[in-house]
Amino acid sequence: AGVTTPLNKFISAGLAGSYLTASDIRRDNSGIEQGTFPISDFALGPGLALIPIRNLSFGGAIKLLGSRLDIYKSYAVSIDAGVIYSPLKYFYLGSSLLHLGTPRKFIANWEYQPTNLRFGAAGKFPIYEHNLTIASDVSIYSDNLPTISFGAEGKVKLKSILKTKGPNQWLA
Repeated sequence: AGVTTPLNKFISAGLAGSYLTASDIRRDNSGIEQGTFPISDFALGPGLALIPIRNLSFGGAIKLLGSRLDIYKSYAVSIDAGVIYSPLKYFYLGSSLLHLGTPRKFIANWEYQPTNLRFGAAGKFPIYEHNLTIASDVSIYSDNLPTISFGAEGKVKLKSILKTKGPNQWLA
C-alpha cells in the first residue's frame, strides 16, 4: 500500500510499504511434525518523482527490506529508479533500475537481490474517447537471460454507454 502527494507542480513524494506473513510446519529429521514457525517479509520506504522539463519524468525510491524465518532475521536496503521520456505525443520511452542494494544473510547463506534493468517503449492510440496502449520492453536480470515482453491495454470510457437520461442519472 502507498500514498503520494504533490509537493508542487513538478515534484511529488510518497511512502509505500508491504507486509506478508505465513507459517510453516516444523519437522524433525524423521519427518514428524513438531509444530509451526513464522515466516514474514516487509518493505517500507519513501519515494520522489520529478518533472524537470516538459516530457521528461524521473522517479526513485529507497526501501528497507526485512525478513523473518523462525528465529532468524535479515535486513537489506534497496533502491529503485526510473525515467520516462515522451519525444512525440502519444509515444513514450522508459528505463528503470530495480532492486539495486545490499544482500541479506540468513544463518550462513547470503541472498542477493534480483537486480533488474529494463528498457521499454509504448504507443498510446486515442480512439474517440477511448485509447489503446501497446508496449514492449527488454528486461535484464543480474542472474538470468534477458527477456522481451509485449503487451496491450485498452481504456474504454463508459460514460456514453451507462448514461440513461438526464445529466446526472447513471446505471448502477
